[in-house]
Amino acid sequence: FFFLMIRRPPRSTQSRSSAASDVYKRQGQKILTLCQKLQMTGVLSRATVFSPPQEPHYAVSEYFTEDGNTRLELELLDEKRKPRIIRLPEDVSSSFFKIHEKRKGIDYMVPTIYLWNESYPKDKVIIYSHGTSSDLGDNYIYLLELMSFFECNVISYDYAGYGIAPNKPTENTVYRDLECVIAFATQSLEIPLNGIVLWGFSLGCGPSVELAVRYPSIAGLIVQAPMASLLACLDPNRYKTDLGKDMFSSITKIANVKFKVCFIHGTKDQIIPIRHSELLVQRYQEAHGAEPTFLRVEGARHNDLAMLILESNDLLQKILTELKEFFAEGKKTKPSILERSNLQDIFSELRITPNKTQES
Repeated sequence: FFFLMIRRPPRSTQSRSSAASDVYKRQGQKILTLCQKLQMTGVLSRATVFSPPQEPHYAVSEYFTEDGNTRLELELLDEKRKPRIIRLPEDVSSSFFKIHEKRKGIDYMVPTIYLWNESYPKDKVIIYSHGTSSDLGDNYIYLLELMSFFECNVISYDYAGYGIAPNKPTENTVYRDLECVIAFATQSLEIPLNGIVLWGFSLGCGPSVELAVRYPSIAGLIVQAPMASLLACLDPNRYKTDLGKDMFSSITKIANVKFKVCFIHGTKDQIIPIRHSELLVQRYQEAHGAEPTFLRVEGARHNDLAMLILESNDLLQKILTELKEFFAEGKKTKPSILERSNLQDIFSELRITPNKTQES
């Protein structure tokens, strides 16, 4: 019932610009006030934040290698569920892994893709966390484009309930999924923590900010169309007052990120308005005394922001500059004993298929 009430208006209504947006915000305020009275803000949050595709936009095939080991390959699927042929450049490799973990007696599996080039530095990687309405299949081409332009290897993954991952997503499972991927990257792929840049889009900014706080030796953070918090999307007053149980509250965490952050947001975004980034930038600046990089993409909406980034050489060059600074600063830091031991402990409980030895 609440999901039907708060879902976005039809596309034809959205095109009516600010008038429709104002109506949507007023509806959000009324619904949120009602949920407060009924003490149901937590239910409202869970019902609105996760929107995985009904079916995965990719399949995974298993092959046997000449030495008797197994290899997993991701295959993109079209609208008719038929394989799409994607030819990778000769110097690009795509490795697919399943990261298994038992959590409170329940088996979880994090589908993970590692795109790499032998000529790129092996001690640097971007870990990309996608938005709420997509999966690895939707983002595969985008990841290849980012990898090619930035000449940096890329890792991405699906949250619980997304793609071929089982179980239902929650805020904590999303955090744990990313933490497992970081443990895999550092312990199996042997990428140092200070050689990792976290890049989140929309929903993916939430876990990226959370893990950036937990692991201060990470090299850098890029947040693309981040939300200040979930309830802030429903009621602008959420920026100033506590309206109840919230989710992905980056506004309360961003000040605790110890390294550089790059913010990217479209000026025409009506799903997560640019005001969210402005508030996050303000909170970060107040804590660190220095203004972070804030790339405002003129005319970009929420769902075409990625496309406009790829089409703008100027934007790509600015992001490349940020990445170079992130990795340069990362070399000056040394992961703490606590960070290293925590990732080692997490990795010891994981089961990776295929393992790194087989994949190589």
